[in-house]
Amino acid sequence: MSALETVALGKAYKIYEKPLDSLLEVLFRVVRHETFWALQDVTLSVPAGSVLGVVGSNGSGKTTLLQLLAGTLAPTCGTLHRNGRVSAILELGSGFHPDLSGLDNIRLGCAARGLTAAETAEILPEIIEFSELQDFIQRPVKSYSTGMFARLAFSLAISVQPDILVVDEVLSVGDQQFREKSQERMMSFRRQGNTMVFCSHNLPSILEICDQAVWLRNGRIELAGEVRGVVKAYRDSLKRPEPPQPPAPLQPVQRSNALHTLEVTLGGDIRNGAISSGDSLTARVTARLDPVTWEQGIHLGVMISRNDKVRCYGVTTAMDTTLLEHLGGDQYGIKFVLEELPLLAGEYGVDVYFCDSQGVKLFGAESRAPFRVRQTGEIKGLVRMHHRWEAP
Repeated sequence: MSALETVALGKAYKIYEKPLDSLLEVLFRVVRHETFWALQDVTLSVPAGSVLGVVGSNGSGKTTLLQLLAGTLAPTCGTLHRNGRVSAILELGSGFHPDLSGLDNIRLGCAARGLTAAETAEILPEIIEFSELQDFIQRPVKSYSTGMFARLAFSLAISVQPDILVVDEVLSVGDQQFREKSQERMMSFRRQGNTMVFCSHNLPSILEICDQAVWLRNGRIELAGEVRGVVKAYRDSLKRPEPPQPPAPLQPVQRSNALHTLEVTLGGDIRNGAISSGDSLTARVTARLDPVTWEQGIHLGVMISRNDKVRCYGVTTAMDTTLLEHLGGDQYGIKFVLEELPLLAGEYGVDVYFCDSQGVKLFGAESRAPFRVRQTGEIKGLVRMHHRWEAP
């Protein structure tokens, strides 16, 4: 019986040349990203009661695989089956609230793993004792050292009696005494017939703890099987310098080589860079374009975003089937009008950019006009919504 089983498991991420491309992709339904596969075509079967070691160089996909097995990351493709309760120690301190004490974080961690309050109370002394943090358990974890984080994370994960334990480099931090203690606890966990997936750059620990291993390279399985054979092959590869692999080129966004400029001037009820929520806001846009660019078809996009990069509203002239006005010579322009600005207090900016009618070709010039929004009252949030109160 398999405790963990994957078939053609893969995880992909979208890579955009610039943040604006993700919005244009949504607006125009045109692909503007390059796909990066962090993990691809991984098929594994981990028998119940066995220990799988995961080895590979940095960037090979080890952490991605562990996150998928632990359930903290959703796969892009393939299937994954887990049989039993899973507990994981992944990124150090992940899942801990820095402002809460170690004790409160233990209780939250147990609840997140499905334990009742009574079950948590029963194993709480064991977790604290194993972590050796009795003198610090009431302190907020943001004051903990790296080694203390490791102690708390490992003690919590191993004490909730999981069927499957997923561990990522926990034995690489902390003092030697606790590392030896943790390793012995993992060996005890193994002897009890539980299943474990263990990732480490410490190959002697992999050889001591694991009975099978998988070697990942560039997001794919290079070799899987008995632990000594896999570790030997991986070690041998480290002795042979590999020819540098050029990264897969990103698909460049098409751009016009034409010289052009773009300017935006804010108006309406704005005064000295400030405007009250609910007042009118205009943006007068002027552009200098060469005849070829104009004949090819060009549109304007407007994005209003907060200074923390939260996008509040975006629209293009193509979406509204509107064209720039020819002002004479190589000058073109248009005015963007908001009769009532719904934004609440904050620092914002109007970003203006060129694109073609499909949103596929971006043109180099962009312009941003900053402004500040004031408001009256204590309304919270991003925008003002018209509402009313009625009798029930």
